[in-house]
Amino acid sequence: MTIKQELQFNEFEGLQSSRTNGVNSEVAKLGMGGRVRAIIQSMRPKQWTKNLSLFVGLVFAQQLFSLTSFERASVAFIVFCLASSSVYIFNDLLDLEHDRQHPTKSKRPLANGDLPISWAIVIIGILILGCAGLTLLIFSIPIKQTDIFASLGGANVLFALTVVSYLLLMVLYSVWLKHIVLLDVFIIASGFVLRILAGAVVIGHDLTLALPCYYSFVLIPGIKQATTRIGITAR
Repeated sequence: MTIKQELQFNEFEGLQSSRTNGVNSEVAKLGMGGRVRAIIQSMRPKQWTKNLSLFVGLVFAQQLFSLTSFERASVAFIVFCLASSSVYIFNDLLDLEHDRQHPTKSKRPLANGDLPISWAIVIIGILILGCAGLTLLIFSIPIKQTDIFASLGGANVLFALTVVSYLLLMVLYSVWLKHIVLLDVFIIASGFVLRILAGAVVIGHDLTLALPCYYSFVLIPGIKQATTRIGITAR
């Protein structure tokens, strides 16, 4: 090795060492507890209240105090909590550069660096696997009454399809549909309707006739908000 090559090698080693030390010091500064808090914050547990709409079916089917139905609905609730959290993190990954420039969103764990991108990707995978595992668990919990969806593959299969539909719809929303005014409102409303539908299907109760009413209920406030936003933009 020539003197020039040796100097270049030492310079490269020094650069790599400084980068490694910087990363290690950042990890040590934040600590594992800080990373865990960043993960939980990115999952946005405050938004899980939206998933309480899965229990609407229990109320209308008058099965709120049925242990089996409540158990199935509760597992379904957790499934949608994990699913929605995976979508939130995925959306934050897509909007990362924009969020870093935003006065408020820049404080989010991904935007401020508390949660590394590689960690976020792994967490999304874990959350999706959790959804799949809990959905399979529902298959092992019996339905209280006769499965009225047997001709369509059964309540369990329909619930699984509803979860997949929700995830696909929200991914499309994050990637493309949220940029289309008014259509984004319909997609958000559809997310709520899918939750209600999933809550009804998982306990074997038919709510399809009432879904248009629920859709209108969640859609009207969204349209009002979108109209206000359009007015502000026009000014």
